Amino acid sequence: MARSPTPAVREARHAIAVRLRDIRRDANLSGTALARAANWDRTKVYKIEATTTAPSELDIRTWCAVCDAEEQIPDLIAMARAVETMYVEWRPTPRHQRVTASGVPVRPG
Repeated sequence: MARSPTPAVREARHAIAVRLRDIRRDANLSGTALARAANWDRTKVYKIEATTTAPSELDIRTWCAVCDAEEQIPDLIAMARAVETMYVEWRPTPRHQRVTASGVPVRPG
């Protein structure tokens, strides 16, 4: 069974989702209207806001453009990159994989 990301990763993902939701609401758009304007499946907005799906950089750019909030793009992308880095650092290695004392995987051979 896969373990959940750390609380810090979950909180950071949630912070991005809240910011995106607030941007959408400030633009007076429903989730369906945003999805339609972005040419997305109608469930994509819900999944991003519920943190089920992490937004890509293109998603963030599109979201902000549709909501006329382009000034938010650099900060949101920086947040998303930071979350991705946190997740990569958290991601467990397979149990059978050997690692050095510093946690670096040992390549077979």
